[in-house]
Amino acid sequence: MRNSAVISNWCIDAFDCLSSKLYKKLSFEQISRVEAFISSVILFDEVFVSENYVNNRIVLELSRRCEGAIKTVAREALSHSTDMTDHISIDVNLHVLAFEELAKENDLWQIQHDPGIGLEIVRKAQNDLHCKEMLESKFLTQLRLWHWCYTNEMAEITNSINVLPLSLGAVSEFAYKNHNITDAILKGYLDYALYHNQRFVRVSETLATPFVSEVKSIPPLMSVLLSRCKSSEDMVPVLAEMRCELIEFRVLRHEFTGEITKARNIGEQEEIVSAWNKSWEVLSAGEFKKPSLLKRKISSTDVSTSVVSIESGSLKTILKNLIDHHQYKKAYKQFQIYSQLHEQVNSIELHKLLLGNKFGVESIIPFN
Repeated sequence: MRNSAVISNWCIDAFDCLSSKLYKKLSFEQISRVEAFISSVILFDEVFVSENYVNNRIVLELSRRCEGAIKTVAREALSHSTDMTDHISIDVNLHVLAFEELAKENDLWQIQHDPGIGLEIVRKAQNDLHCKEMLESKFLTQLRLWHWCYTNEMAEITNSINVLPLSLGAVSEFAYKNHNITDAILKGYLDYALYHNQRFVRVSETLATPFVSEVKSIPPLMSVLLSRCKSSEDMVPVLAEMRCELIEFRVLRHEFTGEITKARNIGEQEEIVSAWNKSWEVLSAGEFKKPSLLKRKISSTDVSTSVVSIESGSLKTILKNLIDHHQYKKAYKQFQIYSQLHEQVNSIELHKLLLGNKFGVESIIPFN
């Protein structure tokens, strides 16, 4: 398993813009870009960025606070451009395979890319020739393909995982129809992020508060980071602190890697993966609670309840009182860092909105 990540220029830009209070409207796509940057710094030992960001203020400050965490990939090492002022480049086969299909949602991604400008472009397109031509050229679709191509090349030459925002994840589905590269620790976090979202979606059905509206749209690591910032200027220092505090994510990665490396054959590797998956299922079924809290809940009811299986997204019905408490304690010990993150999310103060005054964001733009 790989211990480094690659992120696109868009992810650094989004983190930089949010910390500079440049967003009045924040889209789901922009949230995913900021989250990709945050999760990469916390979950991986190293994060690779393109060389043209070597003097970026965010990269410089984070490098100073977290020595060795940020690495750069030299321009000359890549076939693809990483700077639009130079040119953009797209793999011909991918363009043929994906462009027409991806272009069907060009207007949606234009809005998500920059709601402030995108909404205006789409609104004016019927009467403004320039706006109409801009949308008809599908240039943003070309940008999505380009960003995926250079980040994928960076991932290949550095043996890293390409951590993608939403817009590039859709491109990846075309490129990797039969073998999408996955990562056990990143997948576990994404599973937990899905649980986080669904949990607050359920809460929002009865509590329509601004806080719940924000937190159900913002992934867990980003939620914790934003809640701990006193102002937008705190984003890098808080991220550096969280990287130190949540080192167990990276320790867990090395434990899994070590077990897989020591396995003598494919059968042993399969057993290791199976054991990890079973432990994860047990912990997620117990809703990431401390063993003492779960035991109290189990003893208080014999009622069967339905919970969402994070692994498959389907509904699983389990009897809470049939959970083997010893097995749960073992799973909790192995994946305790997720429970710690869960507690941090739970402790976010309700009266402190995550965005608003601290970051200048007035509204979140969902997918339409």
